[in-house]
Amino acid sequence: MQSVKRKVPFSIVFCEPQVASVGASYDDLDKQMTVTGTVSFETQGRSRVLRQNRGLLHVYAHAKTGKLLGAQGCGPALEHLGHLIAWALQLELSVEDMLKLPFYHPVIEEGLRTALKEANKKCFEARAQTAPELVNAAGC
Repeated sequence: MQSVKRKVPFSIVFCEPQVASVGASYDDLDKQMTVTGTVSFETQGRSRVLRQNRGLLHVYAHAKTGKLLGAQGCGPALEHLGHLIAWALQLELSVEDMLKLPFYHPVIEEGLRTALKEANKKCFEARAQTAPELVNAAGC
C-alpha cells in the first residue's frame, strides 16, 4: 500500500471580503527564517474596477530557500487565490517558481503576483546577507 500525502490546510470564510488561510499560519512559522510578501487590494487594478478594493494578503516563504509556506488574508476572490496557493503548496513550489507562471492582465491574481514579488525580493536579500560573495559573483 502506498501512502498518500495529506492535502494542504485551507480554510475560507465566505463573507465580504472573503477571508482565507492556506498552508502554515504565520504564528506557527519560525520568524527568523520566514519572509512575508504583502499586497493591499485597495490600489490593485482589477479590484478597483470591480469596486471590491479592500483587503490585504500576506504570503509566507522560507527566507533562504524561497519555498512557499502559506498565506493568510482577506480580500476579493480569495477563494480562487487560495486554491492557486494550495496547489502551489501541494506541488512544493518556491516563490520564484510561482513567478515563472503566467499572470494575465487585468485579473485579481495580479495582486498575488505583487505579494510574491515582494517575498522573492526579501528571499534574495536574506540569501545575500548569508553569502554576499555568491551574490557579487553572480553580478547582482
